[in-house]
Amino acid sequence: MLSNFIRAEQMKIPWLLVIILLIGSGIINSTVAIITLTTHQAITWIDFYTYSVNFYAMFFFPLLTGIIISLLFKFEHSGGNWKLLFTAPFARKKLYLTKVFWVFFLLFFYQCIFILCFYSTGKLMNATGIFPTELLIKSFILGMISIVPLVALQLGIVIYIKNFATSLVFIIGMIVPNIVITGLPSIIGSWFPSALPFYLMMPDDSPFSPRVDLYNLYPILIITFIIYGLWSYQSFIKKEWS
Repeated sequence: MLSNFIRAEQMKIPWLLVIILLIGSGIINSTVAIITLTTHQAITWIDFYTYSVNFYAMFFFPLLTGIIISLLFKFEHSGGNWKLLFTAPFARKKLYLTKVFWVFFLLFFYQCIFILCFYSTGKLMNATGIFPTELLIKSFILGMISIVPLVALQLGIVIYIKNFATSLVFIIGMIVPNIVITGLPSIIGSWFPSALPFYLMMPDDSPFSPRVDLYNLYPILIITFIIYGLWSYQSFIKKEWS
């Protein structure tokens, strides 16, 4: 059963490292936002959220997505474990679905950490105004939707990159161009999956708001998810492991 695979995969996850990365990046993200806002006489919840989600959606969320996926495959890439796994009598698709489950479970957890760090830091800084509850809920949901094509793409890429350091360099190489890509209209930038979280999570009326047309963004999101999802799944099922 798939539940047995999920429990087995849980034992392979380097939990301490993952938790340190997720919490540490959440704290760093809030700290960067606070430093950026130090010129303001009073920090409002909306201003603080705008700066927090700006860094988070552009860099931290897609970056940690790639790192999490690389860590989930680290065990298989070491010591010939792929060959051992696929000599066992079970379907590869179950292992693939197990990886997908844990990726989204950890990303869900990371989204919760972002909100917790945002709330805690805002309280410490005595943020004023109305707490943006609806905005946070909307951003949380859109964040999980927007990251799907990037997860699909990186699940395919990480299969072919067996070195964690190389994988990390590749991930960073995908994220850095977001500085330029997110300034483009969504009809162009949405084809780059690492930029989708920024397009969907940023508030519409902020000074950093991208030029988004949802009528072309969502079709592009669906198309890229289908393309990358089918490619990564087929790569996982058909690849000859050595």
